[in-house]
Amino acid sequence: MEEESMTPLLSTRWYLKEFITSNLLMKVVIYCIKKKRKFWLMAQKFSLPISLLMVCFCSWSVLHAQNSQAESLLNNAETFMAAGKHQDALTDYRTIVEKYPNSGYADNALLEIGNFYRITEQNEEEALIYYTRIKEEFPNTESAPAAYYFSSLIRENLALNRMELDAAGNDLVRMLGLYPESDWEAHALFLMGKINYRMGNYPVARSYLQQLLLYYTQASFIPASFILRAKIAYMSGQKKLALEILSRMQTYFPDNHEAMTQSTQLARLIEKMTTNKATYSLDRHFPVSKPKSFKSPKIVGIDAEGLIGIVDQNGVHFLSKTGKTPNVNTQVRKAVEFTTTPDGTLALGSKTGITHIQNNTSKMSPVKVEELNSFALDDFGRYYVLEARQKDVLMYDRKGIYLRKLGMEKAKLVRCRGQEIWVLGADGASLIRFSGDLEKNLGTAITLPKIRDFCFDILGNLYVLFEKGYKLAVFSRNGTKKAELDLKNGSYPLRMASAIAVDHSGFLYLVDSKGGAIYRFF
Repeated sequence: MEEESMTPLLSTRWYLKEFITSNLLMKVVIYCIKKKRKFWLMAQKFSLPISLLMVCFCSWSVLHAQNSQAESLLNNAETFMAAGKHQDALTDYRTIVEKYPNSGYADNALLEIGNFYRITEQNEEEALIYYTRIKEEFPNTESAPAAYYFSSLIRENLALNRMELDAAGNDLVRMLGLYPESDWEAHALFLMGKINYRMGNYPVARSYLQQLLLYYTQASFIPASFILRAKIAYMSGQKKLALEILSRMQTYFPDNHEAMTQSTQLARLIEKMTTNKATYSLDRHFPVSKPKSFKSPKIVGIDAEGLIGIVDQNGVHFLSKTGKTPNVNTQVRKAVEFTTTPDGTLALGSKTGITHIQNNTSKMSPVKVEELNSFALDDFGRYYVLEARQKDVLMYDRKGIYLRKLGMEKAKLVRCRGQEIWVLGADGASLIRFSGDLEKNLGTAITLPKIRDFCFDILGNLYVLFEKGYKLAVFSRNGTKKAELDLKNGSYPLRMASAIAVDHSGFLYLVDSKGGAIYRFF
């Protein structure tokens, strides 16, 4: 059925072939007339009336002209786009789609428009419109598999809940069935692995990633697939397998700096959690661990790239490996806390708003807040906000639209672990866990006296400051207690921590407000 639907009527090569054939047959007709033979007997023998010959010729002529014009417009548009004349390029692309939809170039034009909005304008909603048109109007073209992939990529990025995330995966399954062995199959396999990892379908995710490694060993996604497979192994309780996967990754990609960095960091974190009792040592070479490095620091945060954010009475400070620091314009005296977003960047909450910090720039969140006390973002980019005037955790979507209340009156802190929401209850001692669909309260996960702060690492392991910050407890993802540090026993330069953060290697960052320093433990 698929082959029958892929008719060659829109193929320039087919029309050219028919034109040549028609010319040859026309010569036969003329020959017959000259020889005074009965033309209709010969025409009947060839089953090709004169009228059909003329229609073929005229149709070919029209489509050949349209193809030429569309191809010229496409070349012009590519030149305009390369020169940065985006609007001129878009005009030519749209002309192809509107005036020459049957030219054989319309699908290319739609794809380029979609790519422009997705990459240059970073407007994924607008890009999705053009990719969807290709899927619906040009399903038998070379652009169709790419349109399916980019549509699913966008829908995965924009998914607001598990249902939408699952729909993005279903579209990819459809693509793999319709276009087997297309140029976009490797992309689809990786994305299917990622989506199923986010859904918690670890065996399914592992299967897609193994197919990627088996059939596309040179694909650009291979290093990232190793990281994902190691995380899946850890989540499945196979910690030694996770370390083996990371070791192979370092063997295969010794010259890939990003791959080596990520694998080294993740291996450190997993090794820490593999032992029965995790141990931590003070990093005495950390540059801001000297007393009075800051004036009464109160919060710290760290992003996926190692950018450290610190707020004290003098403002916001950043420590960067590259030396480049973002320009943050916020009322720092009202800063409340840092949190890490789903894409690994930092967000800074103040009493009057939330600022996202990314690529050395900053922008305000669409969520409007008053007297913010605590906030977090889940795996879908949804906001959870605690305000002084409210008695509950308020939930907003990524566009800032209010969704609902969580049902936790007089909560003190809110954090997210993937799609889960964790709330410090009114008693200041109970961490209450909610599922990603928000319909189920999973009950009290941890109970510790006088909790001051808590956070998670990238694998979901839990770190809690309790006893007003005099003690620190570390729990694995499944709730097993891995370590406990007593800060007031005299073993460390700080006796009490006011806030905590953890990086991708599992290194801990503790804020010493009284001493004016930030201490790192590894």
